[in-house]
Amino acid sequence: RGQARAGQLEKVVSIAGSRLPGTFPLIEEMRISDLLEDAGGLQPNYADLDYALLVREELADEGDISLFGVDLKAVLATPGGEQDVSLLPKDQIMLFSKNENKAAALAEVVERLKSQAKLGVLAKVVRSGGAVKFPGEYPLTENMSISDLISVSGGLIASAYSQSAEIYRINLQDPNRAQTSIV
Repeated sequence: RGQARAGQLEKVVSIAGSRLPGTFPLIEEMRISDLLEDAGGLQPNYADLDYALLVREELADEGDISLFGVDLKAVLATPGGEQDVSLLPKDQIMLFSKNENKAAALAEVVERLKSQAKLGVLAKVVRSGGAVKFPGEYPLTENMSISDLISVSGGLIASAYSQSAEIYRINLQDPNRAQTSIV
């Protein structure tokens, strides 16, 4: 299907990170698996099949983005299946290597999410710290769990005590008073 040319920027999709970066023309009914195939396929020994992101520009709020976790294992196992979503113009798939510091690789995305925060709308960002390999800030995706955050943070370091953790939450539902809790 080939690389996209200048002047066609509205109908393109792209891949960032890993060893497959590039911009490609958006073909009707194109899915994630089609984009990966056009890019030459994943390298299973290199690519992190447990974590990938779909970055989608919001049409209503120009410049704003939404992020969705991508289950690459499911996409590769069942092309055209439920996890192999259809792509929209300007979608970007972010791929990572297995041992990559994803906090550093996602710093620009996290900053974009923070810039979208407004009164009453929090930035969709979470933070990991302590005994993980790559502590830092990460995008909060739909249905993200604590184990997902630990995984994207590179997993627990060898000296970690895995039987307990603290979750620090800030509740800003009351605009006059922030409430914090530790779980």
